[in-house]
Amino acid sequence: DYYTESREHSQVVLAGGGRARAAEVDQGVIERHGAPVVRCGAVTVHWSMYGFRKKSKQDHRLLDQIDLSLPPVEFPSQAVWMDLPGGILQPIAQAGHSVDRGGLHALEHAMIALAPSCCDLEAGELSCQHTRRDSDPNRYLLLLFECQKGGGGTAPKVFAQWE
Repeated sequence: DYYTESREHSQVVLAGGGRARAAEVDQGVIERHGAPVVRCGAVTVHWSMYGFRKKSKQDHRLLDQIDLSLPPVEFPSQAVWMDLPGGILQPIAQAGHSVDRGGLHALEHAMIALAPSCCDLEAGELSCQHTRRDSDPNRYLLLLFECQKGGGGTAPKVFAQWE
């Protein structure tokens, strides 16, 4: 008895332009760290699956790791993201916590799960960068992108209700 986990990588390339606004946060946060900015605009999504892991249902130990050689998928879409000031991220990193691969990624998944409660959308319409590599230029952004090629209007809904 086993289950599988995909080994995949998505990278989102921001196209520039789009909409931007200051995030509605407590004034004290702005005074101490600067104003976070929420943005919404066109992106190109690069996604590839390079393998999967086979794990035991009983104790979750790794049974096998299979490599795949599949062509990457690339498509235009829409995204919504927040630029967080370094004054917010640096103390977390200095305390020894994983800002990009831990905190931001977990927060993106929480936002995807909660988005249907405030926007007219399904959680499956959104995704995030599941692996953040050192070379990813957006690794310190809180970023959600639309899974639909070309975008379906979900990102602007989340942009309007970000807070």
